[in-house]
Amino acid sequence: MNHASVKSLLFARYSALAKPERSRRSITSFQRIRCIGRGAFGSVYLSRDRSTGSIVALKTMDKAKLVETGRVATVWAELDVLRSARGAPAQEYLVQASSIFVDDRRLYIAMGFASGGDLMGLLIRRDVLAASEVAYYARELSTAIQCLHDFGFAHRDVKPDNILVFANGRVKLGDFGLARRLKADVAFETPRNDDARMYSNVGTPDYMAPEILEGTGYSSSVDWWALGIVLIECLIGHVPFYAETPLETATLILQFGQRRSTLPWIVDDSARDFCVRLVCPDDQRYQSAEQALRHRFLCWGASIPFVPNTKSDDDAQFFDVFEDDPQVTTRVEDVRIRTLFQSFGLSDEVSTR
Repeated sequence: MNHASVKSLLFARYSALAKPERSRRSITSFQRIRCIGRGAFGSVYLSRDRSTGSIVALKTMDKAKLVETGRVATVWAELDVLRSARGAPAQEYLVQASSIFVDDRRLYIAMGFASGGDLMGLLIRRDVLAASEVAYYARELSTAIQCLHDFGFAHRDVKPDNILVFANGRVKLGDFGLARRLKADVAFETPRNDDARMYSNVGTPDYMAPEILEGTGYSSSVDWWALGIVLIECLIGHVPFYAETPLETATLILQFGQRRSTLPWIVDDSARDFCVRLVCPDDQRYQSAEQALRHRFLCWGASIPFVPNTKSDDDAQFFDVFEDDPQVTTRVEDVRIRTLFQSFGLSDEVSTR
């Protein structure tokens, strides 16, 4: 598929996303407080929305770097979910964006601030969680995954780093950069007759289902496998297929995926039985929250594992400390980059409000 064809498909796919309500949002609409995250393409800042006074996590991404490294598709995937999976019940279980806008240099996404950090941070502090605590997260995350699937997306990267803990102790699923529409077009995927199945080898190795590694096609069921791995990690303090290299991890997963195991590492019988119904071959796996929520492990008195004890609405004690970036005033003059972002509705005043 040539570049013109890909761009044509992309434009058709995202034309619906290019019509949000407009408002004059810009970086000056936010008071930057401190940097709480940093990656190869940008940073996340704890910020205060000057118009509402609310605290947000403002994700900033360098447009030129995204284009140069071929990561634009990841951004489109995240925007697709953020603009589609909104309102009830998504707002209870999926991270939401309050504003999306661009300037000459960067793309900005303002999202709700998870003052408790992420589940990985909690596991680093606690090592393991009690079965009743894991049951709480299992119930919340089963509903979150079902919610995302109901909106027509597979997440494909469910892991502790992408599970955020909010002020009331509830968790939400976030980071939709590897998400894909179910029964979508094939702008970023190899064309197949059955477009409900996916074929890209994506995800984080420790949490990847065996059918992804086999390369014969997979469905949104891979999110349920990944949930099972997350729950096992919470129960025993490590991922079950850890190895020194991704290749060795993949080998362990493929060997395990060919049989149904009793998961002997898990002490609690109810928890073990629930995880067995997730970490198993695709045709034996739970496929919906309706199935999961009927399991006895999710029906007993679950307790909230962690409620962040913060001193103020902008307390970021559960985040790493990063040096602040200097203010950059250089303008991107590459017309091709500007035109590409504008073609998807990302002009200077786009907001989700």
